[in-house]
Amino acid sequence: MNPEKGSSPFSKVASALAVPLATLIAVVVIPQVREPARQAFAIGIGIIGLWALVVACRKTEQSLLLSKILQSLAAIGTIMVLLTYLPIAGYLCRPLLLPHADGNADAILVLASGVSKQGEYTYAGLQRVLHGAELLRAGRAPLLVFSTGDPLPNRPIPEAVWVASFAAFLDLPRGSYEILTGGITTTRTEARKVAQVLLPRGIRRLLLVTNGPHISRAAAVFSAAGFEVLPAPVQSGKTIDNACESDFSLFSYAMHEWIGTALYRLRGDFSRR
Repeated sequence: MNPEKGSSPFSKVASALAVPLATLIAVVVIPQVREPARQAFAIGIGIIGLWALVVACRKTEQSLLLSKILQSLAAIGTIMVLLTYLPIAGYLCRPLLLPHADGNADAILVLASGVSKQGEYTYAGLQRVLHGAELLRAGRAPLLVFSTGDPLPNRPIPEAVWVASFAAFLDLPRGSYEILTGGITTTRTEARKVAQVLLPRGIRRLLLVTNGPHISRAAAVFSAAGFEVLPAPVQSGKTIDNACESDFSLFSYAMHEWIGTALYRLRGDFSRR
């Protein structure tokens, strides 16, 4: 029997869109959601998949919609496996990288990286703080500035807490560093906050420290805020795979930066005001 026979117009439209929509969800949507939502999505996909398999096994003939559901789940599964085990993320990140600049600056700025639910450092945060401390000890600038993000409902402990603790653990000289906090939620608000604090003090030339995939967008935003930016990314093209704990996390990071770059450009955040 032809599966399209007797199908309603809605079923035909849904069937035609099923696989492309599933691919879009797997490539764009899933990498942008936070871990709890991602886990919930995985559970939902699993339940739908089990239901579809049970129905397919019981029926001798599959409807067009059921067939497309199974194909969509197969597409999502295939894409997730490829993103997890192939170095696709590294290739997506490399066009976003900037070379590490030479020369000294008025200050080293380490961008905010978030905090765990328990108030501890993140993987990216540890990398950034260590890199900033290394630049300070190399004499690249007289001042190290840590930018820290605001608390979130599911992460109520401020990022500044672990940054201060870790700076003390590194035994950084007193007066050689300071921590900025308050009103920092995105790279755009971060640039505004840093400009309000540092530019009036004559601190204009910055060694900008962040993870590799973020450096292009961050450098453009801080340049628009009035700073002379010397990129100081933690990773280079050879070490970009170390920016995250897994290939899928790196893919999520890359997609976040590509989407963020497009949004910032459309919104005019790269233009000096």
